[in-house]
Amino acid sequence: MASGIYEIVNTTDGKRYVGSAVNLAKREIVHFSTLRKNCHSNAHLQHAWNKYGEGAFEFRVVQECATAKCIALEQKHIDYYDFDDLYNLSPTAGSLLGMKHTEAAKAKISAAQMGKQYSLGKQNFLGYTHTNRARARLSSARMGKKYKKPRIGLGLQAQLL
Repeated sequence: MASGIYEIVNTTDGKRYVGSAVNLAKREIVHFSTLRKNCHSNAHLQHAWNKYGEGAFEFRVVQECATAKCIALEQKHIDYYDFDDLYNLSPTAGSLLGMKHTEAAKAKISAAQMGKQYSLGKQNFLGYTHTNRARARLSSARMGKKYKKPRIGLGLQAQLL
């Protein structure tokens, strides 16, 4: 099980998707499986796959590295290329930070949300006010109980710092 940096290269036009994985072999299988099923999370890569076909794409291991260094090295590889030559949705490795929706995409998202009715459970009681009687019951139920602080381990990005 090798971890490292990979790229999915369109051999027709040279564009590529750069990524990192803890298990490169498994990541290749997942990418190509979802692309074949036409349900890949990266719409830009999916459209190119649909246009050029499976034969135009190659999975290449760029560099094997320790898991802790994957995100930092992936960022170096993303920065090496002109962002317009990549299928990546974000210029930042490991997150969608920096991804901006186009005005057309924002309008489409807005139109899809217009007129939606949410049940009380789905909107997390937004705008709902408990009665004084309900507040008293909730307060007495929590009386004497202490909250535990969540245990937060060092994530991959924190280890890189």
